[in-house]
This record gives sequence, structure tokens and C-alpha cells, in this order.
Amino acid sequence: MGNFDSNYFSTRRGLIRIVMIIIGFAISSLLCNSWWGGRSCFNETRLGGVSAANFIFIVVNIVFFVLAILSITNYSFERLASLAGAIVFGICSAVMIWYIIQDGLNHTVILLPTALVVVQFFLFVWDWQILNGEAHN
Repeated sequence: MGNFDSNYFSTRRGLIRIVMIIIGFAISSLLCNSWWGGRSCFNETRLGGVSAANFIFIVVNIVFFVLAILSITNYSFERLASLAGAIVFGICSAVMIWYIIQDGLNHTVILLPTALVVVQFFLFVWDWQILNGEAHN
């Protein structure tokens, strides 16, 4: 078992991971609220796909966060997960923007999660750059 690493909280990767988890929960709460008619968060619609992808990456981020705190790291797997997260959230950003344009929605209830999904995309890109040595930790 690894040792507790309290220095992880002061690194950029640690802060990025914490922000990604918080934003992930915010996206889930905004997409799964009763405004959408009380349907399941993971239905077959475009928003359901975004919500499901977000939920998966919340779990992935929590697992990596706990492993990093315990000084158990696998950079190649984290790099792969960050790249996958960037790709998935890039697609989710496009889907959310497409949804807004197609349905002509300009409600805060859909604009805020769309903005947060775009922020998640950039956070995954930044994390991937740090893991590849392209950005400073």
C-alpha cells in the first residue's frame, strides 16, 4: 500500500483533479434535475449520453485521486484516461452545443452544464499536457 501524499493537493494535477470532480458533480446535478421531466439521467437522448459519460469520468477521477493521494501512480494509464476524457468531453461539448442550436434553448439550465462540459474538456487537455511534460506541474 502506498503512503499518504499530502503534497498532491498543492500540485496543479491535484487541483485539476479536485476541480474536475467538483465540476463533474455539478454537471450531473444540472443534467439530472427534475426540469427534464424526471426521466432517468442515462436515457437514450443526447443529454443522457453526456450525463452517462460524465458519470463514468467522475468515477475515474475519484479513483485516480485516491490512488494519487496514496502515492500509487500509473502514468501511462492516467495519460490514456486523460486523452480519452479530452476526446469524450470534446464530443460531449459538440453534442451539447448542437442540442442548444437545434432546439433553440437559451435557458441557464442547459447553458451552464454546456459551459461546464467545455471546461471539463479543457481540464482534461491540460492534465494530458502535464502528464506528457508539455505543461508544468
